[in-house]
This record gives sequence, structure tokens and C-alpha cells, in this order.
Amino acid sequence: MSQPDIPGLEAATRYSKLMVLGKPGAGKTTFLKFLAIQCNQGNFQPQCIPIFIELKAFARNANDEYNFSLLKYITEQLCIYEISPQQIEKLLYQGKFLILLDGLDEIKDTNAYEVQSEINNFIGIFYKNKFFISCRVAAHQYKFQGFRDIEIADFNEEQIAQFVNKWFVAVAGKSPEKTLPKSNELLEEFYWEGNEPILELAVTPILLNLICLVFHGTGSLPSQRSRLYEEGL
Repeated sequence: MSQPDIPGLEAATRYSKLMVLGKPGAGKTTFLKFLAIQCNQGNFQPQCIPIFIELKAFARNANDEYNFSLLKYITEQLCIYEISPQQIEKLLYQGKFLILLDGLDEIKDTNAYEVQSEINNFIGIFYKNKFFISCRVAAHQYKFQGFRDIEIADFNEEQIAQFVNKWFVAVAGKSPEKTLPKSNELLEEFYWEGNEPILELAVTPILLNLICLVFHGTGSLPSQRSRLYEEGL
């Protein structure tokens, strides 16, 4: 049974442990980085210290050193800010961290068990902290105790329009008034007969970015997906 959509920040406020699921390019990494920025700016969990960890990089580093320790990895990352290992461990026990673990699905199979076991042990020891883990829907197999699963929703029509309008402003470096005709032209093309396959792609941020890029460069929108990918490449 599907659940009603809620804003991502609301979900992150409501739950202290979240498994953030989504299709490739849905915005999982962007969402975790957004939480880190909001935390730094004092708009979300201002009492916490955010730390973003790319799990693929952690697994590679841990494999090279034969030491799958998240505590060691976090300590190494924070020591450059002159925070002592003792201070870090104390803050972890006090639950002062917002820990963002990105890309559970991107870990090589040879390291998957070690990384998942270390995450589970780390969460068990430092359970007072807030944990958010991102993973592709299709790769979501391992379950962490106490976590709530949420899935990033597709863009609706209003969100597609907002993204397109902001994209052209960002790329052209002009005011919204000057870029509005171009963005409106693309939005109109989405709903032309025969463009349904392209519109189906537009619900995913990374593919909508590709569509905007192709349209900006060519001035037209191919009706075939294969042609769109070709133009994008």
C-alpha cells in the first residue's frame, strides 16, 4: 500500500534513522548533501555536527588498510579540523552527529558484508546519533534495525516546471524573465503528441537535466529516447 508523499525535510525531522531509497539519478546523494548544508546553516538539527561519508570511498580505503572501522575513518576525516580522537568519540557517545552514509549499493560485493556489518555495529554502539543511509531501490536487501524506509518520489508536473525554469536561469546566467520563453518552449514540447517517452524520463532529476542540456544545445527535443541519449553523449 502506497503512503502519501511528505517533504524530505519533514521525514528527516520525524525519524532519527532513515534508509533513503530511490532509482538511479533520483536525487539520493543530493538529498543527503542538502541535509548536511541545512544542518550547517542551522535550519535542520542545529545541535548536530553533519558528516557525509561516501561508502564506496570508505570501503576502498578500509580494504586497502584491512581495517573496516567507521570510527577510525571518521576520526581521520575530522582530525584535519583539530578535533582529537577522544573528543570525537565523546561526541559520538553523546549523539551529537548527523551521519550521512551515501551509496550502500555502490560497495563492491567483495566488501559488502564487512561494510554492512561495520555499519550495523557502529550504529549499535553510537545509537544516539542520527543516521541516514542512501541506497538504490533495486539493491535494497540488507536491513538495519530501527530504520524507516522512505523512497524519493518522482517529479510531478509542477516540480518538472520548477526544475526546468531554474535550470535555464542557472545555465544562461540571466534573469527568470529572460529565460522564461526558452523554458516554456521546452515544457510545451513535453506534451506534444509523440513525446510521451521523453516526458516519462522527465520525472527523474538526472534525466531531466539531460533533456534540458540537449534542448539547450539543439533547440529541439527528439521524440525517441535513443536519439536523446545519443545527443546527450
